[in-house]
Amino acid sequence: MVISLSIPDALWDLYVKHNPTNPHRALVKQLERFKEFSPADRFVMLTGDDLAEVQRVSGRQVENVKDLRRLVEDALTLKTDGIPVKITDGQRARIKHEASFFGREPEDLAAEKLEEALSARFGV
Repeated sequence: MVISLSIPDALWDLYVKHNPTNPHRALVKQLERFKEFSPADRFVMLTGDDLAEVQRVSGRQVENVKDLRRLVEDALTLKTDGIPVKITDGQRARIKHEASFFGREPEDLAAEKLEEALSARFGV
């Protein structure tokens, strides 16, 4: 199918930079890459320095969305002595609120509250 498409000159110029000899091909290739996604879908592209920084601070490779999801889940999981402790969204909000109220870091408050709960339940 052949269609006529009107795009701003500045956008076309970007495709000319990607493929100076055939910008039309660059545009079609990009459209094919995203054909499975709805225009309402949001994308977070990790490339170059941003990807390198995420991998550096996490200490692991991020190859796909599954790796990124696991990285976020791990970052949001409290661990004590290597044992993961899941925190609900409500608990996380409460920790942030209380930490802000008392002028503390959420991580410090969460660690203190976890220690208190373990001591209360299992003793010192």
